[in-house]
Amino acid sequence: MADLSDPNIVQAYNEIEQHQETNWLLLGYHDTRDVISLYSKGAGGLSEFRNQLMDEVLYGFVRVEDRFVLITWISDQVSGVRRARALVHSRSVASLLKNHNAHMTASSINDLSDNNVRARLKLDIASKRLSKRQSQNEEFVEDEERQASLRRKHAEDEKRRAEMAAVAARERARLAAEEEARRKKQEAALLARAEAEAKAKRAREEEEMKRRQAQQALEEDRKKKAEAEKRRAHEEEIMKRKMREAEKNKDVSNLNIRTWGGLDLISLFSSARR
Repeated sequence: MADLSDPNIVQAYNEIEQHQETNWLLLGYHDTRDVISLYSKGAGGLSEFRNQLMDEVLYGFVRVEDRFVLITWISDQVSGVRRARALVHSRSVASLLKNHNAHMTASSINDLSDNNVRARLKLDIASKRLSKRQSQNEEFVEDEERQASLRRKHAEDEKRRAEMAAVAARERARLAAEEEARRKKQEAALLARAEAEAKAKRAREEEEMKRRQAQQALEEDRKKKAEAEKRRAHEEEIMKRKMREAEKNKDVSNLNIRTWGGLDLISLFSSARR
């Protein structure tokens, strides 16, 4: 969308349309993309206007006698993208400078010769045939430019779609790699936890086994001590009984063996007497 808000444009246009001294104006972009403003204006007619043209996109409005021509100037040095944009913007310029009898698109000074412009404005009857041919040529050129613009746009769209598809593919690959790394990390964590739990279980089982073995050993030792104590008590009881019997029979003095079965007979004897 072209920006044609420069008030100097309408002012110069009114001067030309109202047949004041000014008879041409020139519009350009001033190194912008869409902002169109007044470059210059003058009273020297078509010849002076041609001298102002440069290697860029420009728009002109010229009064020739009592008729008006709107000119879209597209230099051969202009890129295809800017050419396509100029064709679009030229319609906005034509809507603003609407009181024109002809609209010409030119890329060389010869296209804007006096004869060609007068022919397009139908100022000379003899130039009608030339005007018709010129119009057809310009329409053909404009159609070719539109087709070229459409082809370029299609190519740019295809390129943009391909770039977007490539970006999407890279993003999918990145997400897949991250998901795979996450999965492997989770598997490693689960395996480590399982190994730790198994190790802890084995340690608990070994500790339990040692505890049971120690308890069993204590129990066996306790049983052995109890059995030994029981045998000793039994043997003491037998000895005491024999000593009592010996005392009764007055045979204690005749005993020649002071010990029997590892026992102190004198101690047993004294104990038996008590």
